[in-house]
Amino acid sequence: MAAKAGAEVLAELGLVDSAQPVQPGTVPMAGAHLANGTYVIVFDEFFHSVIDPMLMKVLSLNCIVIGCAEDENTNASMAFLCRDGAMVWRVSHVLAEGGDHLHIEGVAPKVVKPLLQSALQARSQHGHDAVFGVPAALAEEVCGFRHGGRPGEPALSFTRLDRKFADIDASLGELVRAGAEVLQAAGYVQEDASRPGLFTKTTEHDRIKVYLRHSTTPAIGVMYFDVCAEVCNRYVDGLMHQAVPQLHATQTAVLRWSGTLDGDSALTTPAEVAACRSQIQSAFSPWLARLHDLVALDALVNGPPAPGSAVGEARECHFDGDTGYSRLILAYLASNPRFEDMVAQTEHVLSRGKPDPKSDLNKVCKHLRAYAKPVSRATAR
Repeated sequence: MAAKAGAEVLAELGLVDSAQPVQPGTVPMAGAHLANGTYVIVFDEFFHSVIDPMLMKVLSLNCIVIGCAEDENTNASMAFLCRDGAMVWRVSHVLAEGGDHLHIEGVAPKVVKPLLQSALQARSQHGHDAVFGVPAALAEEVCGFRHGGRPGEPALSFTRLDRKFADIDASLGELVRAGAEVLQAAGYVQEDASRPGLFTKTTEHDRIKVYLRHSTTPAIGVMYFDVCAEVCNRYVDGLMHQAVPQLHATQTAVLRWSGTLDGDSALTTPAEVAACRSQIQSAFSPWLARLHDLVALDALVNGPPAPGSAVGEARECHFDGDTGYSRLILAYLASNPRFEDMVAQTEHVLSRGKPDPKSDLNKVCKHLRAYAKPVSRATAR
């Protein structure tokens, strides 16, 4: 892996170096530093969860990731290269598909052709599955490493790699319980026993569903925790329905707590878990309170314009199938200074540059201007 230090690679994968010397293949994961400054990890199974394509794309941001896997039981092998978040090439062989089978995705290095030709020649002469070794040979050509070592080179010093969380499920359970306690204190209830992560609160003005979303990837020591809120404000929905009776939005707003905090739902270290627990205890309750306030809800939903966007520039449509025109209605009620620009952007996208005075969008805006009054914080529903 080029341009990333071993410590950074391990941190992104949720692993720690035990410093215990081992022989690769005798433990689930072993790591070593190569002479050229790159870092290599050897797994004891054919397709470890760590080399999931999506994870490899993330790991390859600002560097190059090269992977190789072989299974002698099925004579299946593969190699791939990711760079800057994208899969560049992938080469794979499966004997069951034929002795000369070699599937190439993307743009593989030119050396793959002579490697394949040499393997096919060896197969015809000796009868064994020589193409099986082509992916590993290709990876070696690119990165200079081959499992088992190269002739004339000193052996690498491998150490055992471990997951960061001793009990990842217990750590995640603490976060879920902390979130549930805050929700219950705020008046949320669990209406469906079969869905323990769903909490609901109904008031005169709105109905809010909050989902505690969580999962784990134990193989790499990563847990995911986030909160999703679906807000249905009766006043906003009523205004939209009055303007266009056939419009029925299922929600006024759909929000993720991690998005509001500008954070990441993936937690890979005990320190990140502790920080998340602290945020739940200090910031979760105030965030829930904002969901009932139209002005605060507008700030959460619409927020400031994207960096680098010009005023009035038609880049974004503020309509979707779930919330309808709720974002625009919230902006109007909250006296959002971007309201007119948001309307213009939405009209440009929906009309494809050909405005229609009788469109649903214009009906909603006309109704707002005629019958709805912007609210203040003191009177926000």
